[in-house]
Amino acid sequence: MHQIAHNRPTLGNAEAEAARNVIESGWVAQGQQTAEFERQLATYHGLPPEHVVAVSSGSAALFAALTLLRAKGRRVALPVYACSSLENAVQLAGATPVYLDVHPGTTELNFDDAETFDLLIHPHLFGLPTRIPDRYKNITIEDCAQALGATLDGHPVGRQTPVSIFSFYATKLMTSGGQGGAVMCADRLMADKLRDFIDFDTRSDAQLRFNFQMTDLQAAIGRVQLKRLFSEFTEQREHIFTRYKQLGLPLLEPRETGVKAVRFRAIITLDAPDTVTALQRHLHRHNTDSIIPIEAQEVLGRHTKKAFPGADYNTKHMLSVPCYPSMSTAELDAVCSAIKVF
Repeated sequence: MHQIAHNRPTLGNAEAEAARNVIESGWVAQGQQTAEFERQLATYHGLPPEHVVAVSSGSAALFAALTLLRAKGRRVALPVYACSSLENAVQLAGATPVYLDVHPGTTELNFDDAETFDLLIHPHLFGLPTRIPDRYKNITIEDCAQALGATLDGHPVGRQTPVSIFSFYATKLMTSGGQGGAVMCADRLMADKLRDFIDFDTRSDAQLRFNFQMTDLQAAIGRVQLKRLFSEFTEQREHIFTRYKQLGLPLLEPRETGVKAVRFRAIITLDAPDTVTALQRHLHRHNTDSIIPIEAQEVLGRHTKKAFPGADYNTKHMLSVPCYPSMSTAELDAVCSAIKVF
C-alpha cells in the first residue's frame, strides 16, 4: 500500500474541462464566471447574488472583511487555537489582537475573563459549527473557511453575523483551483463597499483599493467544486467519518443540539498525550499520514506569555486522521485496519 495522505484535493475531468473552456474563451480575468460563482454561493445561503464578493484567497477575504468593518486602530478578538492567517490579517489591518482561549477538548471559544474588544473573528473550526453569543453577533466576522455546508438549526453557517468569510484553498472542503475565497454580507450596501474596494482599476478618485479579485479560471473550477460539494463531497466525508465511528473511536463532535457538522476533519481525542504520539507513529508505520490539528508552536498569542490551558490541552490530546472525498475504499479500509490493531 502506498502512503495515504492526510489530506489532498479532489479534482477531476469536470474541473479540467471547466478550466479549458475558460482558457479557450480568451477571458481568464474576473468576469461572468466569477459573477455566476457568486450567485451560486449566495443562492445556497438564501441571499441575492450581490451579497457575495468572490476574492483571491481566504486570507484576502478576512483582510477585506476587517477593512470593511474599519478594524484599523481597534481591538479584534480571535481564538489562539486557530490558523495563523487570522492573526496575520488582524495585524496587517492595523488592529490589535485580543486572544481568546477555547474550552479544553472543544473548539468552542471561552469568553470567561476576556479582555474588552471591538470586533470578533469566530471560526467554525474543523467543520464543527458553534453558536455565537447574541451580545457579539453584530460585531463578529463569521469564519466559515472549514465549515461550508454545515448548519445551525437548519440554516447554513455564515448567516449569524453581518459579515462572513469562506476559503477555497486546495485542501479545504472545496477548492477554486488552489486558492480562492469569498466575503458574504447580510447588507447589500456593505457588499457594494467591498466590491468597490477590490475594483481597483481605471478609477478617477483617490480612494485606496487593492486587487483581491478572483479570476474566471478560479471561479469556473469553483463552480464545479461547489456543485460536487453538495452532491458528492459532503456525503463521502460523512461516510468516512461514520466508518471511524463504527470502530468506537472517541471522535470530536458538536456538543450542542441543532448543530450539523460537515466532516472537514476526523479528529480523535485521547486522554493521554503519549497515546496520541504512539497512535501517530503506529499509523505512519502502516503507511498512513496523520497530523496534530494545531501544534503547540502554532498556538497564537504565545508572545504574550499568557496561559491558554484549553488550547494547550487540545495540542496534546487530538490527532486528525484522513477524511477527504478522493480517499479510496481501499485506503479507508487500510486506515481502519491499522487503527483496529493499535
